[in-house]
Amino acid sequence: MRSIRKGFTLIELMVVVIILGVLTSMGVPYYLKTVESAKAMDAVAVTHMVGVASQMMVMDNPTASYSGGLLTNTCNLPSRTCPSSGPRTACDLVSCNYISRQDWDGLAYSIRACNPNTGAGGTGCSAGRTAYADRREGKYTSWAYYFTTSGICVNSPTSGALRSPSCPEF
Repeated sequence: MRSIRKGFTLIELMVVVIILGVLTSMGVPYYLKTVESAKAMDAVAVTHMVGVASQMMVMDNPTASYSGGLLTNTCNLPSRTCPSSGPRTACDLVSCNYISRQDWDGLAYSIRACNPNTGAGGTGCSAGRTAYADRREGKYTSWAYYFTTSGICVNSPTSGALRSPSCPEF
């Protein structure tokens, strides 16, 4: 008489586990790169918004000095008001309603508003740039984006194993 076999053999289970391991080892890096690319595109969109706001701030206040700078959650404080005169900072983009309040410290990228005329604003800013973003931490800290006064997005690095995603067209 033949016995009826129930279940799987150890060999069959091992083959399934090995196949799943190979598929996972191939799929997880692509998934992580896709997640990181999504964070980068979010940073590009926010940086573009900040760049346009910086240009508007300079055009609306041609006699005021504008130092730009890093946007942080301290820019969101309700006690900050839009100055009627005097020097302007990156936080004034929020207090003067050029851009909305958001969790600046929670973003994957540091966002800096740049003075397009002088280049003031800190790391990554120079004359002709309106905003700059760079990755805060992790494997992709070399990724950075900036916008020029003509609205062109530039990404860095553009080659190598950790090449940043290309800028979208605006």
